[in-house]
Amino acid sequence: MSQETAQDVSSPPLAPAPRSPWIISRAWDLVLFIATPLLILPLLWLWRQKSSPDLIYAFVTAFGATGHHLPGLMRAYGDRSLFRRFRLRFTLVPALLLATTLPLLFTELRQGMMVILVLWGFWHGLMQVYGFARIYDAKTRNHHPRTTRLDWLLCLSWFGVGLINSDGRVYQMLEALYQAGGPTLDPVWIDGFRNLWNAGTAVVTLAYILHLSKASSEGQSPNPLKLLTMAISFGYWWYAMVEVDNILYGIALFEIFHDVQYLAIVWVFNLKRVDGDPNVGSFSRFLFRRSGPMLGLYIGLIAGYGFLSNLQAQVTFPPIQNILIGLVWTSTLLHFYFDGFIWKVREKGTRAGLGISENGANDDSRPLTDGLLHASKWTPFVAAVAETDTRPVVGLGHLKYPWKIATAGTWRGPQHLVRVVPRYDHAHLTLGTRPLCRRKPGCSRQVARPRADTVRRRQCQSPLQPRTGQTLLKKTPNRPSVTTSALWNSPRSPTRPITLTLLSVRPTSR
Repeated sequence: MSQETAQDVSSPPLAPAPRSPWIISRAWDLVLFIATPLLILPLLWLWRQKSSPDLIYAFVTAFGATGHHLPGLMRAYGDRSLFRRFRLRFTLVPALLLATTLPLLFTELRQGMMVILVLWGFWHGLMQVYGFARIYDAKTRNHHPRTTRLDWLLCLSWFGVGLINSDGRVYQMLEALYQAGGPTLDPVWIDGFRNLWNAGTAVVTLAYILHLSKASSEGQSPNPLKLLTMAISFGYWWYAMVEVDNILYGIALFEIFHDVQYLAIVWVFNLKRVDGDPNVGSFSRFLFRRSGPMLGLYIGLIAGYGFLSNLQAQVTFPPIQNILIGLVWTSTLLHFYFDGFIWKVREKGTRAGLGISENGANDDSRPLTDGLLHASKWTPFVAAVAETDTRPVVGLGHLKYPWKIATAGTWRGPQHLVRVVPRYDHAHLTLGTRPLCRRKPGCSRQVARPRADTVRRRQCQSPLQPRTGQTLLKKTPNRPSVTTSALWNSPRSPTRPITLTLLSVRPTSR
């Protein structure tokens, strides 16, 4: 007996089991969080062979973009301890947002909210990638403060590069801004800002590489899965925003990736919470179980919630449609807002739900941020809404997409946007299809006539037209310039396209 005891005492202690760098497992992490675009691209390519990008975009935004708001709302209102901590935010803010967005829908200023949604959505998307970067580093206990800051700067820089170099996205934002009466931005300043951002991104990337090299030499190597996640996310974002010819199709491509990541991580998080947190609500305890039918119910509830977005597109009575749009906008803003503080990786509750050690975690009993500091973060939103609401609007009321300009008759939105994004086909198409304007000095007029053939015809998808052709911009000194050659669907026979050559006739200099 004494020999056995001596042998036990002299034997070295067992080494702790190595921590897994994966959130779920190798296969599931690659499918759901990291290499998901490799599955999305071929599936969307097959889908596009049978459906138009407009239909794909409508389906994804309805059942994906809107539907994936539900899990965050379930966390906010189903987690008892979380609701107690942020009761004021969860009760007051929804009412304020609905009261803000709904009146705008009954005015000519609704386009201003679209600019806010695009910019906040951009921020939301990059912060999700940043969140996954922090999760993977936390899995390997990498808590270097400089790494955290550089991760955030890298995400902001590369997502910004994809946004400002996307002709379609820039066109959408400026179009909405100008329709809401926003100030005209000089194309030279826009190009300068784009070049400055691109250069800044190169500097941040170089600084990040140097930091990784130094950290690795000090034995603080980052989780390679984090680097792979960021590299694939940045590349996929660039491809969806810049390389894809149709911006709506590009948005749908990235939205699917974003939604799959979000829905999967919320499911995994809640499974762990149900197993280890006695404060989980009864509904969450019922839904989040390791069961195929429960997973199906989870997806079904999300699709059902997304039907709200599809419903507003089917309603033709304007007041009811505006109310439904207001609800969708409020849901979107709440999703952006709630996700900014309910999934903090440094929180103990969040780390427990993700299977991360509590080293470096904050005490959940304290507010995430000081109340006044948190309230100050609403300043850009309030300022944007106030600016939109007080700006005078001048436009052509009979147009479906009227241009709001500060000084009537002196500035034309389509010409300006063509100067900003001269390579974007849809900008030229919009310019070419404007109604005839009055013949005033300096004013152009458009003439549309059928033509039997087109030059360099290339089918692509326009956000506002079912099918369009390659935009042509041919400039000849002292002659009218052909701005657009478009392949449209005939209104009488959608399957038989007709070709229109659109001329922009301008006064020539003598």
